[in-house]
Amino acid sequence: MDANTHHRTRLPIRAKLASTVGGAAASVSRLAGKGDGSVIGGRIGLRLEPDLLSLLAAGRQVVLVTGTNGKTTTTRLITAALTPLGQEIASNIYGANMEAGLTSALGRAPDAPIAVDVPRTTRDMSRWREQGGVS
Repeated sequence: MDANTHHRTRLPIRAKLASTVGGAAASVSRLAGKGDGSVIGGRIGLRLEPDLLSLLAAGRQVVLVTGTNGKTTTTRLITAALTPLGQEIASNIYGANMEAGLTSALGRAPDAPIAVDVPRTTRDMSRWREQGGVS
């Protein structure tokens, strides 16, 4: 197993369970027509494992986009530019930029070595920095 495909296996059992249950909740939300599931999955995952965002972000190269306007568009452009590299990319394409949305985005692509996200607050950005994702 190479370094790009073992990310999920390094998660503690509680984090794996939280990510799986959160992903299932997001799927049910989409199937029920109650939204795209980009927030509910993260909320449930974080309730089950409060450190889920940190655990999911560990070991990834992270690109954070900040600013006043155009963050979601810029995130999509960066993701499109990185796609030809041939690696899976975790990205918050729905623009849900609170902690739950970021968690959900990372949970949808557990083996992606690269994450492109938009932190909503400096607190969110600080969390990424604490996890070693931002230099």
